[in-house]
Amino acid sequence: MKILYKSELHSFIGNLYLFFNKKGLFHISIDEYCNKWIYKFYPDAFIKPSNNNIFLIQLKEYFSGLRKEFDLPTILLGTKFQKDVWRFVYKIPFGETMSYIEVARNINHKFAQRAVGNALGKNHLLIVVPCHRVIKSNGNWGGFSADIEVKKKLLAFEKEILND
Repeated sequence: MKILYKSELHSFIGNLYLFFNKKGLFHISIDEYCNKWIYKFYPDAFIKPSNNNIFLIQLKEYFSGLRKEFDLPTILLGTKFQKDVWRFVYKIPFGETMSYIEVARNINHKFAQRAVGNALGKNHLLIVVPCHRVIKSNGNWGGFSADIEVKKKLLAFEKEILND
């Protein structure tokens, strides 16, 4: 039986649920109903609570404005294209945005902005892989799997921290 660990973090965007094992963090969700996703990949897992871990510490630092980038072991579960998108988006600096088309061009798929959006919709590491920093080329918000209001709050928070 695989042992997975789960931590909870209360934040201004809602309750976050972190799932990880000894190798790394593989899922962050805002809703409590993410267990279906977890059991899809780990059907025989035993989930054990954990409140003292580097994942929780770094996210608390982020939400307190002390951390602008993450240094965490992560486990990316997706296609090669999705992983390419997530790895590139991970590098978008705190408080900055980039368009879907810019992301597509930077991963050498210059006409794949919709596929980039689909990959970001499947991002299972919210905030750590900052898909909230990707917007439409016309400046509009675009989509966000957690909720567009969460995306707006995260971007406003990051800009506020940079302006202090």
